[in-house]
Amino acid sequence: MNLRFCLHFGVIFNADVQTVSFLLESSADINEQLEIPMRKKGWWLLLKLLSFRHKVSPSALTYLAYNHRGATPLMLSIMTGKFDVTALLLSMGARLDLVNYRGKSAADTWFTSRLNPTP
Repeated sequence: MNLRFCLHFGVIFNADVQTVSFLLESSADINEQLEIPMRKKGWWLLLKLLSFRHKVSPSALTYLAYNHRGATPLMLSIMTGKFDVTALLLSMGARLDLVNYRGKSAADTWFTSRLNPTP
């Protein structure tokens, strides 16, 4: 079974600690960086539009779209406020040194989300 991006979508779409733990036990890549290919036109276009909208009218959803490219499951768990999942990912060895397309690491994501919480 292909587990590509399963942790990302799990974290984005409300997976709990048990689900994430199961995915990790099933060999999902804890440090995989998200990259939606253009051939997935619907998702790619939606994320691009929301990313552009973030500059005009920021929200939690547009913030996620703006920072999704190259994000790891750890970064996404911080962005979505799933800190129980964040703790699990850290305990399982999620890397803190990886950066997304905008050059932000998980630590940067943490500080940004704390200083500028989105509605």
